[in-house]
Amino acid sequence: MYKYALPSGYKDFERLDIQHACYSKACFKALREVKISYGQTVVDAGCGSGAMTEWLAKQVGPQGKVYAIDYDAEQLDICKYRAEKSGLSNITYLKLNFENEIDCSIHADITYCRCFIHHLQNKEIGIRNLANLTRKGGNVIVSEPINSLHWVTPDNDTYHKIFDLYMAYSKLKLFEADFGKYLLDIATKSKLFSTISIEGYQPITNDPYLKSYLFKGWEHFKEELVKFNKISEHDRDMYTKQFRDIIENPAYTFGLPSLIVMQSVVN
Repeated sequence: MYKYALPSGYKDFERLDIQHACYSKACFKALREVKISYGQTVVDAGCGSGAMTEWLAKQVGPQGKVYAIDYDAEQLDICKYRAEKSGLSNITYLKLNFENEIDCSIHADITYCRCFIHHLQNKEIGIRNLANLTRKGGNVIVSEPINSLHWVTPDNDTYHKIFDLYMAYSKLKLFEADFGKYLLDIATKSKLFSTISIEGYQPITNDPYLKSYLFKGWEHFKEELVKFNKISEHDRDMYTKQFRDIIENPAYTFGLPSLIVMQSVVN
């Protein structure tokens, strides 16, 4: 299994929860457009910290079913803990490797994933697995980032430098930080879907909590940059201080990385 480029499980659940707060609005919209409803079967692929799994479970109700899928056992533990705290009992937890063809007859009405496929080495297999978990005529909703589409005002050199370093890190770790650019093309070439539509979404915020999504990511990968001689320890410390300052300062408004949300119907 290809390792996530960022830590997972208990080391990353807080960042994932903030990511959910930043991007869930677009995903809720897409799911409501395909009429998520009571009694349905839904897959949450790459369920992460389980914030979206919880929301999905509430939408389909006690008579519905949600399959929370991840390859990281800690992610599944966190997801299960969250659901149990909320009194949800309509979730099944599956440890599956999306790098390989998945033989699992779920026949979901809706299969959903967010910021997951770009971590895979073989994205075509990842897309195929999403379709194979879904019934004919069912909906697959995939959201993936374009990390190079971002901005800050007032303009700030450190903000741009952090993103330049993140893009360099993505090349070191062999994941596609801009996979949202290619999602439609790969999905179309797969010939797995009868209809496909996409929509872009970019959160705009000066809220230090939401902006801290980026800082928590920086905290995860900055040591790797030192290890690979992309920055010095001095630069690491300098960028960390400067980045924290603009994160905490509400005078700075961020256009967070864009998200491409794809809605598709399985052949």
